[in-house]
Amino acid sequence: MRKPWHESSGVIPWLIIVALLLLLAFLIKKGDVTSTALINNKDVIDVGLKVITSIFFITAGTLSYIRFFKGRTLQAKLIITPTCGTIQKPDDILHWIEVEIRNTGSVSVWNYTINITAKVHGKEDHHLCVTDFVPLPKDLQKHEHLIDVGESAFEHAFLSVPCEAFAVTFQILVYDQSKAAWTRCITVSNKVSDSKN
Repeated sequence: MRKPWHESSGVIPWLIIVALLLLLAFLIKKGDVTSTALINNKDVIDVGLKVITSIFFITAGTLSYIRFFKGRTLQAKLIITPTCGTIQKPDDILHWIEVEIRNTGSVSVWNYTINITAKVHGKEDHHLCVTDFVPLPKDLQKHEHLIDVGESAFEHAFLSVPCEAFAVTFQILVYDQSKAAWTRCITVSNKVSDSKN
């Protein structure tokens, strides 16, 4: 939802200019600003205008930078790319899912967590949590792990689905250390086939 002041943010600079012009007109009408006073204080006015212009350009440049890069600096950006496949088992179908988590942001992502839920489509839809992940080697489990800028991490998991179901929708949620979340969904057929992206 957009913040309420976003709708009128383009009008605010014009309102400030109009207010300054009205203030100048008021001062001229009151007699505080006259042609004689302007001529006598020409140097002071010149320096004042240069200072105001410098402040205006510095402020405008800073605001433009913040506006352009808002949400783009010092934030993680992850692209989740799932790949799925199936393997026939005697009583059900084993789905495997490999998830590539690519960091396209400008900061490293520390200690991410991944949750995968599956919606099994059949006569009656039901949800399952995917818990069968390929574990990290024991020597890496104790260490903090990260996805550096421009690099990817991979997770691999399995889920057994009854043969009666006709499709499975996987929802992948990735959280970083600060609990920012990214999500991706993919629906695959519940039959043995080649892997698909």
